[in-house]
Formats: sequence, C-alpha cells, structure tokens
Amino acid sequence: MVVNDKDALIGTDHLGWVTKSGFEPFDYADRETPPHQIAGATIDGENVAWVETTSTDLFHSDWRIYAAEMGRRGRTLVADSAAVYGKRMLRWAFGETVPVVLGSRVYWPAVPPGGDAKDTRVLYDDLDGSAARPRVLEGALPATNGRRLFVVRQHLADPSKGDVRIISRTPTGAESVVQRFRLASGQWVTALAASRTHLAWVVKESDTRSSLYVEGLTTGKITGIVMHHGGADTMALGVGRNLIAWGNGSGNGDEDPGEYVYRPRTGALVRLGEQLGHSVAYANGPWIAWAQIKQHGASGISRMTVSH
Repeated sequence: MVVNDKDALIGTDHLGWVTKSGFEPFDYADRETPPHQIAGATIDGENVAWVETTSTDLFHSDWRIYAAEMGRRGRTLVADSAAVYGKRMLRWAFGETVPVVLGSRVYWPAVPPGGDAKDTRVLYDDLDGSAARPRVLEGALPATNGRRLFVVRQHLADPSKGDVRIISRTPTGAESVVQRFRLASGQWVTALAASRTHLAWVVKESDTRSSLYVEGLTTGKITGIVMHHGGADTMALGVGRNLIAWGNGSGNGDEDPGEYVYRPRTGALVRLGEQLGHSVAYANGPWIAWAQIKQHGASGISRMTVSH
C-alpha cells in the first residue's frame, strides 16, 4: 500500500519471497540511502522487478528500478532516475508505475523532467543493468505475458484526436497492432494487462463509469464488462490463467469499491469483497489476491488474501 502524503514519514520496504521458514528478502536496503517504499513489483518466471521511491508526494516521485531472481539472495540496480534525469522529483507516470519483465529486459513508464502524465513514455533496460542508459519506447501502460510486450499508444492529452492502438512487441522489437479503435473526448484507455491467453484493457468513459474489455488472444473474441467506477489510471488490473481480477484502487465513496474476478472460460463474475480507498485485486497464473484492511487501533493494516 503506497503512502501518498507529503507529510508522512516512512520506513524502508523490503521485497522477497515466502517459504516454509518465513519471509526471506532478496537483499536488505542500503542503510546509506534515505527511507523508501516499494511502489510496485512484477514477476515473470524466475525474474522479479520492482520500483522504489523516497517520495510520499501524491504528484511527484523519484524512482529506482531493481531486479532479482527467485530463490537467490541479492538484487541488481537496473536504473535510477537520478542518474537518468538528475536529482529531482518527477511527475508520476500515466497508469500504475509498475515495471514489467520480458526475457532479459525490464520495462517501466516514466515522465521526463518538466513533463506530466501526458508525456509518459516507456523506458527499458537489461535486467543486469548493463545498458549505459535506458532506451525509450513510445507508449504507456506496459504489460507482458512472457512472450510479448503490450503498450497503449494514444494521444494522452485528448485520445479523441486520433486512433488508439494497442501494440504487441516481440523481444526482438517487431511490432504489430492487436487493437485499433477511436474514443470520444474525455475517454482514455487507463489500464492494460495480459497473460498467454487473454489481453484486458479498461476504457474510462466518465467519472463514474468505465468498461473492461477482455480479448481471447487465440480466438479474437472480445467480452465487455461495465464497471461502476471511473476506471482511474491508478486502478488495479491483473490477468492470470483464465482469470481477470480488478479493483478501483483508491476511488472515492461514490464509486463501486468492489474487488472482482472474471473467468472468461465460464463467464463467471465473482465479487471477492470490497475495500473503500484500497480496492485492489490481482491475478497471476492460477492465483488471485485481493486486499482487506484490518483495523489496528486508530489506523489500519492492509493484508492480502490469496486463493486459487
């Protein structure tokens, strides 16, 4: 749960894996660095990548991209915004600031100095951090399924000014358009996720309504689901093995705070629960996870429930 309060004090987050012996971190943080929090993480096979920030500001952040291998201690610094853009706080990118992994590379959305969300681009680098400087790819909302990278290319200031394209890109850089459509003014594609069998994206239609679209990558069949929230670009969306899971993120009380899972094979739609202000649900492989906040005195502790 990312802290977005400029006056808040944070400690230091650690990422690792859970075994029968308990939690084992990849590596303990460098005590020389300021306190930081993990803003997002992803896994592809044995490779894990995550982003850390020292910021608690709702609108600005710095970032460090790390990578590690499951079952092994140690982590690699892939890229640091201070080295790429200088020691300054940057605007948050459009969409969740979560790196994704494809093959030997990690991809993440970023905004250059002086820009804002409409200037989001995708940066990418080798998992071992060997590239002298991250390379730049046009688009936003990167997602991978272990075989291909997907990005959305839309006019972020006003998507109605041109076609919206969802691009598929192979590890060698070959691109193809998997979806092309037009949107009205005030509409955006705000979330994208993929698995080997399905591609899912969200279209924000108004402040209180959005639609989820799920495409079978082998059949081309598309299913649409109306959602009673604004589909903010900070919402949670995950695609697993015949599972699409989502929540509206930090949406307000006028929106549906439900956490859902949809099974394309059967058409079943299940409401897992609800969590106003922290409505998140994710899917990976056969697993789904969703958040519940348990009261602890005057504050709350976010816990994830995992099932399959």
